[in-house]
Amino acid sequence: EFLEATPDKETRLALLDTLREITEGKIYVEVERSRLTLMLAKIRENEGAIEDAAKIIQEIQIETVGSTERREKFEFILEQMRMSLTANDFVRCKLISQKIGARALADREFQTLRVQYYELMIRYYRTQSDVFEIARCYQYIFNTEIVAESETMWRPALESWCIYCLLSPFDAEQQDMILRVQSEKKMRELPVFEFLVKQFVDDVLIDFGGIHTELTENVSHE
Repeated sequence: EFLEATPDKETRLALLDTLREITEGKIYVEVERSRLTLMLAKIRENEGAIEDAAKIIQEIQIETVGSTERREKFEFILEQMRMSLTANDFVRCKLISQKIGARALADREFQTLRVQYYELMIRYYRTQSDVFEIARCYQYIFNTEIVAESETMWRPALESWCIYCLLSPFDAEQQDMILRVQSEKKMRELPVFEFLVKQFVDDVLIDFGGIHTELTENVSHE
């Protein structure tokens, strides 16, 4: 409330710095300090100082702040990941991503955050040119309940899962994933993508001329 009532940004920043200094090292106000730090990081980000913002938000080890609710911890870690990515600190982003466990990702209460997490991981894996992991992320997004219930969400997720899976290097994992994609019932609603997957599953030489014709005639409608 006090921060919102400040007359200008300079006063707000001065008050933020003062409050962060006062609360440093005090366990009973560590939640408040983490929120102040996030607020300061976002201000710096909006100013264009993304590296500074990423450095500021990393000051907080939110997973050790016991009094913070699980959702708020999840959201804070996502912000740390996002700012690290924007600052091109990809190693740190990967390390931070490991703080979010399988239990949190599987919690039905966190489905929206789960989708945001895998979208950030897609951004990370693109910097690593890891096509298979990108496909796996789209698979997790597609298999999220809130996504499966919305055509505007499951359709692009399934299409992306399909394409990145087919573009992945050939190995046993990729072949298994192709079969998983093919078995999805919703593939019947994506005839072009269903056709593409079938070319990679059938034990015959791929007719690239036929694929070109199929895509030319139909891909603009998908």
